[in-house]
Amino acid sequence: MVFYQDGSLLIRSMEPRDAQVLTDGERAQGWDADIGKFQKRLRDQEQGLCVSLAAEVDGGLYMAFDAVRIQTLVGAENVVGDRTSWSLADLQSALDSLPEEATMMEYFYTKESILYYVLVMSLDSYVDWETGTCSFDSEEFRNALAFVDSFPADFNWNDSDAVNMEMCRRWENGLQMLSYQLLGNVDAFQQLDALYRTIFGGRAAFVGFPVEDGSVGSSFGVGNTRVAMTSVCRDKEAAWEFIREVFLPKYRDRSDCPSREGMMELPVNRSDFELLAAVSGETEKESSFNSYSSAAGTLPPLTEEDYRRFLDFYNSVERIELFDDVIYGIVEEQCGPFLAGDKSLEETVELIQKQVGLYVSEQK
Repeated sequence: MVFYQDGSLLIRSMEPRDAQVLTDGERAQGWDADIGKFQKRLRDQEQGLCVSLAAEVDGGLYMAFDAVRIQTLVGAENVVGDRTSWSLADLQSALDSLPEEATMMEYFYTKESILYYVLVMSLDSYVDWETGTCSFDSEEFRNALAFVDSFPADFNWNDSDAVNMEMCRRWENGLQMLSYQLLGNVDAFQQLDALYRTIFGGRAAFVGFPVEDGSVGSSFGVGNTRVAMTSVCRDKEAAWEFIREVFLPKYRDRSDCPSREGMMELPVNRSDFELLAAVSGETEKESSFNSYSSAAGTLPPLTEEDYRRFLDFYNSVERIELFDDVIYGIVEEQCGPFLAGDKSLEETVELIQKQVGLYVSEQK
């Protein structure tokens, strides 16, 4: 199964041929490699004990992880529409339908903080590593910077109590169109539906960040457990055995699972994922829904309909937060003067295109 593909980067399930490819690669570097450790991972996957993820860059395997969260923007369905993708023009049209006082997102977000979220989600989509070219002079990137530039330059956090009170007022009066959310629970749709029904009288819509190509505007963030092995590792066989243990199921049965309140990441291990869904389908959950709202209550057991809706969304997300730190540094540095009003959008785009283009061509 392919989880993500963009240019030279491909993230997919491990395949039988990978065992020999990885073994040959280790032997070429002088390791005393045994194909058996990779075959164990494949057998575990075939038996449904785990999902083994492999990432390729120009065909070279290099990364695996055991959990993800989904980064998205959430709004009321009766305000932003029933969709998982929208353009900047769509977003502005929805905002114009709200009272003049309403803000696009939490009113304390600044240009700098939004730039980070936008870049980590889509930075790699502007680079073609195979051809050694980039497209930061595209209309899509210009629109992304225009979206970032629509936020305030700074925010005064001196009075946190006043900030919290204002956030509650805005939430409870429907004066905030979107909320940034990290979805790490299988019942995320059910929980946010409850919040938006309380405030807006309708379901939540997981529209994500504005994109211009019609793709889903949400992305996967890699979980906290990330495993890597350096070429100077002294005991590579033991290291691979450890990696295998990390990705095996963590929960033997429902009694081992965290409570619904304790679910913070979505495991890539299918057995664990389905067990968490089963627990959510059997238990209630006390929830405050959102830290900036006084709305609270008890969520009933997760229904099959709510779970299926979440699963369909989960399977539709194609972006993942993997990007080149050098490119991020170039874009962030060049965007600074633009967001401060000292440089035009065209000058900024031209400089980014030139600098990143030179860097990418050198890596080819």
